[in-house]
Order: sequence, then C-alpha cells, then structure tokens
Amino acid sequence: MVGHVGDDVDDVKQARASERYRQLVDPVAVEVLVATDPWDAYRTANKVPNQLAVDLEWLPHGGSVYVAWAELTDSYETGKTPIADAHAVLRQAASAWLDRPGLPDGQHVERWVREATATLHSLFLCDGDFWRSPPAVTTTGNRKLGSSLIALGQQPIPWT
Repeated sequence: MVGHVGDDVDDVKQARASERYRQLVDPVAVEVLVATDPWDAYRTANKVPNQLAVDLEWLPHGGSVYVAWAELTDSYETGKTPIADAHAVLRQAASAWLDRPGLPDGQHVERWVREATATLHSLFLCDGDFWRSPPAVTTTGNRKLGSSLIALGQQPIPWT
C-alpha cells in the first residue's frame, strides 16, 4: 500500500522536531542529572525555556515543554518548596525526559509533559506557589519527596 504525501510531510516534521528536542533538551537534562549542587541544576534547567523560545511557533508541544521546564525552576523560586525537594523533582523530570529508546517522539513528549504537569501540580498543592499558600494541614500530614512520593490524600507523583 502506498502512503499519502501528507504522511511523508508529517514524518519529516516529526523527525525534525525530534531532532530539535534532542539537540536542545537532552544535553540540559544530562547536565541536570550530573549537577550535584541543586542551584547548578536550577541554572542549567533555566536554559531550556530560553533555547525553546526560538522554535515555539513550529515545534510540536513546544509551548507545553517550555512551560513545564519553566515551572520546574519555579519550584525553586517560590520560596515555599524545600530546595532538596525541588531538586529531586527536577532530577526526576530530567531522567524521565531521557528515558526513551530513541529520539523524543510526539508520544514521549506528550507523556513527559503530562507527568511533569501532574507532578508539579502535586508539589504546588502541597507547598503552595507564587499565588497560593500551602494548606494549613494536609489530609495525611505525610510528605516524603526523597523517595518520589507526596502524600496528598492518596495522590502519588506519576514518576514513581
């Protein structure tokens, strides 16, 4: 069966996008994982939004990836999340970004964005963010991020 011309164009666009993500985000993710100082990891992660800005208008999911990496650094900046916890979540995100068999295809990017967003949502619910304070009392009183778990009721971080 012969494919459609549109399929070839889509394949070329996806290949171009996958290669661009590999060029821009993969080295940053590796550097985040290598960084032992949380603030070095933070400074490194801040490179992603700046680098993606040039390609946002054509890069599939570029805006979502941009926002997710920006929010990962926001967890450091709110002054509400312990830095060790912000660093742990950033490392999880970097590891999850790299955890794939080949280039970052559309499915991988979509899954990564979904998981990063869910994790950050849980973190900000627990700690507060720029606009909201943390709840006075959590439902379980249990918060353990070092082993990749925030207990907000029964809501796990997706990367566990």
